[in-house]
Amino acid sequence: MKGKLSIPVLIAVLLLILSVAGCDQTQPRSNSVDSKPHLDLLRLEFDDSGCVIDEHTDGNLIIFTEDWSLSISPISGQPLRNVQSALEGVIRRGGPAYRSDTIQNSDSSVILHRYLRGIEDNHSVAQGDYLVELDGHWLYASVFARNPGELFDQNAVDRFFMSLQLLDTPRTDSVPPAWMEYQSQRGDKTPSAKFVLYMDPAPILLGEYSRYIALQNSRSLLPFTRDDHDKGGRMIGKELLEFYSKDDPITVRIDVWIHQKPPYEPEVERVYSGALTAKSSAIQIWSFGDPSSFSIEPGVYDVDILLRNRGQYETTSLPERDRFERNDLERYEIYLNAKSQD
Repeated sequence: MKGKLSIPVLIAVLLLILSVAGCDQTQPRSNSVDSKPHLDLLRLEFDDSGCVIDEHTDGNLIIFTEDWSLSISPISGQPLRNVQSALEGVIRRGGPAYRSDTIQNSDSSVILHRYLRGIEDNHSVAQGDYLVELDGHWLYASVFARNPGELFDQNAVDRFFMSLQLLDTPRTDSVPPAWMEYQSQRGDKTPSAKFVLYMDPAPILLGEYSRYIALQNSRSLLPFTRDDHDKGGRMIGKELLEFYSKDDPITVRIDVWIHQKPPYEPEVERVYSGALTAKSSAIQIWSFGDPSSFSIEPGVYDVDILLRNRGQYETTSLPERDRFERNDLERYEIYLNAKSQD
């Protein structure tokens, strides 16, 4: 969605804020974060050589190179001030392997504020967070090495940022989220929908998102109990189902099958079953962040949730489209079948 942080970036921001909660923080200079309204990221031009673009919309840019992945979202106003303050606090408390500085390109059209962690050899970095000034607009970015525990070359990341330019009008070659593209192109005898959710430590919810928001706003949404967790999930009324992943992964892949009977195979683990009412022609699925959705006929559905290939994770961070193709990896399968009317 336009103007909202991408999920990988949002996770990084919340971890930053939590890491400095309760600590004394110097307030950033107010004039250092004055900004124009959110930038439409489809106006971004950049050097994409060696890059796989996983998503490029007005509100998100996610790319992968051979060694690192990068997420960018527009940011402004108080959220910008909060992120800047949190980043400064992390660096201030981090020790000699943490560093912040500012660099810019030759014509000062790009000003890059770098907050680097796990620095070795002056340019090898474990994680980088960045605030980018571009023609009065601000962007927040986060970079991770694709292989857990390894470092990436900060010089290569700098070259990418310094290549940023603004187009006069938004580009037309957007790259939609992988889940959306999958549903528009899927073939016969394939899942109705596929998703990758960023969820640690949140549960996964299925159903009517507006109902969930109404319960939250009225403070009527009770937290799940140990008994709920032991059962694998719970129903929240008739229109919401909540279930819990095994082993606390940061991300989960989910395949949705509609009008397909769940398999009974010894290697497939049963997670939770329930009955869900769909009042409209779409069901939302979400965990940490905004919901994704898939089409379905209104009605009452038996829901069976299974876990396949438990514990089989990718060794290198994958773009979501690539992850959709990896049926050797762990995934959750949700089966929805219209409930018989007895």
